[in-house]
Amino acid sequence: MAEKKCKYCAMMIPRDAKICPHCRKSQDIAILLGGAVVFFILLLIVGLISTITENTSSIPPTINQSKKYTPTEKIIQLGKLHPDWPLKTREAIAQGRVEKGMSPSQVIAAWGQPQRSFKMDPKGNHQYWHYNEIVLYIKNHKVFEFRKKRRPH
Repeated sequence: MAEKKCKYCAMMIPRDAKICPHCRKSQDIAILLGGAVVFFILLLIVGLISTITENTSSIPPTINQSKKYTPTEKIIQLGKLHPDWPLKTREAIAQGRVEKGMSPSQVIAAWGQPQRSFKMDPKGNHQYWHYNEIVLYIKNHKVFEFRKKRRPH
């Protein structure tokens, strides 16, 4: 009969043995690997959930997008959610406009999350936010400049 070494005690055991008769340890590597794979999958799921939760917590409260509001109703709703925002800014957001001097939260309320964003310094004082055909330059947490994207020649 063919034999193999036990993975744990190095004694010779029958090749088809699932448990070592000497040390009583399981010889099935698939069980060990299966447990490790399940552990890493669970770890990945927990990481994804925490990332999603972290990202959504930074989104400012905004009005219900599924309900149709008139521009005046939007301005009123924004005033309730953000009474510190100036009326001119709330009017621009209600019309889907972004203007110089707006904060990142106000830009997100008007246009939603950017498609891409780049922080030019660790503190986020200088950022580029990309929306379809427009790039916003955010300096010191305010919209400093925006322009159409350049097309490659």
